[in-house]
Amino acid sequence: MPAAEEADAMARKPDDDELPDEIPLDLRAPAADNDGPTGNSTYLSMPWAKASASILARALRTSEINTYDGGRLVLVDGVWVVLKSGESNDADVVREALRKVD
Repeated sequence: MPAAEEADAMARKPDDDELPDEIPLDLRAPAADNDGPTGNSTYLSMPWAKASASILARALRTSEINTYDGGRLVLVDGVWVVLKSGESNDADVVREALRKVD
């Protein structure tokens, strides 16, 4: 095991390297692989079966739907994919309903 001073020297970044101190992260655009937030989301505050027609219409125009029970769906290459089912499996219900609409 190295001495405390040696361990500290190994952990510090050398001053003459060409690596950046910070790597900028731009979250304004959707992720290339569609697994991140896109900014075009609908949040359902109730089960899909009880949602109003305007909420359903808005959900059809988004690329991500978060359900009241913690579920999450995303639109990937024109297909709705359930990333997380949620406690009451409402995301699966939403996916099946959206497949019937398409």
